Amino acid sequence: MVFEARRTRIIKRIFIALLLVSALAFWTVNIVHPGRSQRLAWLEKSEDGLHAKMLRTELENQRLRDELYALENSAAGWQAAARKEHGMLLPGEVVYRFPASTE
Repeated sequence: MVFEARRTRIIKRIFIALLLVSALAFWTVNIVHPGRSQRLAWLEKSEDGLHAKMLRTELENQRLRDELYALENSAAGWQAAARKEHGMLLPGEVVYRFPASTE
């Protein structure tokens, strides 16, 4: 009986030691790993790029909303769009084109 109790304690200690070593190994690989800081820096850089892209997209959306509002609510909006997109002129307007400078 004494031998079995001693053996059980030894097995428990070995099991606890293996559990602690496994936890330490997992922690070392996943948290202290040198590639982790590089990946974190890459993710932060990606986040900054995505944030800048999101801001540009929001500005473009606002510009498009303003253009849509102008088209829906005034003739000036239609005229501006026709002039910009199709090069249309108002009656009596003349277009002057100058050659590009060679300098």
